[in-house]
Amino acid sequence: MLHKLGFHRTFEISYYYASVAMLVSFLLCRIVTMPLLLYLTITVSGSEGPGKAGVAGQTVLWTGHIILDSLNLRWFSKIVKSVKRLETWGDTSMINGGGKCPSFTESSQVY
Repeated sequence: MLHKLGFHRTFEISYYYASVAMLVSFLLCRIVTMPLLLYLTITVSGSEGPGKAGVAGQTVLWTGHIILDSLNLRWFSKIVKSVKRLETWGDTSMINGGGKCPSFTESSQVY
C-alpha cells in the first residue's frame, strides 16, 4: 500500500512499522481467536439435537478448521519472516540512514 501511495522506499522505516502493524493485527485477529473458534466448534459437535450440528455440518466445520487454521499459521510464519528480514535491513538502512535498501519487489516476495 505504501508503494502504491508513492513512497517507493523513500521512508524505509514506514515499511518496517507497517509490517509490524500487519503482524500484530494478524496475530490478534487470526491466531489468538483460533482456540475460541475451536471451542465453539466443539460445543456444536457431538450427538444431533437442539444446538448441535449433524454429521454433514460437523464435517464442514472440522474440515474448515483444519484448512483455514493451517493457512493462517502458514501466512503468519511468512509475515514473521518478512518482519525479521526487515529488522536485519533496519540495522543498516533504516535506523542508521546508510546502506542499500532492497527494492520493493524484493521485500514483497514473502507476501
